[in-house]
Amino acid sequence: MPATNPWRCAAPPARIVVAVLLIAALIGFTTPAHGQGFTVQGSLWVDANGNGQREAGEGTLPGTRVHLMYVGRDGVAYTNDDQQIDLGSASTGTATIAPGSFRFSLGGAGERYYVAILQVNKPRGYMPTLYRQGDAATDSDLLARTDLPAFVTDTFVIDYGARITGIDLGLIPVVYTQRVYVPLIRR
Repeated sequence: MPATNPWRCAAPPARIVVAVLLIAALIGFTTPAHGQGFTVQGSLWVDANGNGQREAGEGTLPGTRVHLMYVGRDGVAYTNDDQQIDLGSASTGTATIAPGSFRFSLGGAGERYYVAILQVNKPRGYMPTLYRQGDAATDSDLLARTDLPAFVTDTFVIDYGARITGIDLGLIPVVYTQRVYVPLIRR
């Protein structure tokens, strides 16, 4: 009697489904419930007066690339195993998103993420403004960490079906003087 092959079945697509499920189980991937996912959105703005709060008349930085980052398998944020999940751009304005805003809508959730402006996409002449200097609607969520090559937010866990809004990225204009960054604040 010939040996039976567990991968051999009547319907080839069934083998593909079995293989995908086995691989997903081996790497610890879980799929969200049907139709659920998450949305993360916010805005990228220029803090013209340097007070850490978005105020009327302060502009945006349309076109700056913003990334949603997954905290990697080591569970530690801002390390080499973190993964770029989605790439967005601060919008120039459409029917669904305001100028300078960004939105990520994805199908999975339940893990830790953060929003970043990576080194290659940092707008020249800007650095993060003061961190959380007002209420959630007007403050900046960018950390002013000099030990990282990117501008980043704190990490957050996203639940299935969640909609996270108000991730705001405030930047302040600077001048470069040798290796010292001096904020340009107009008063």
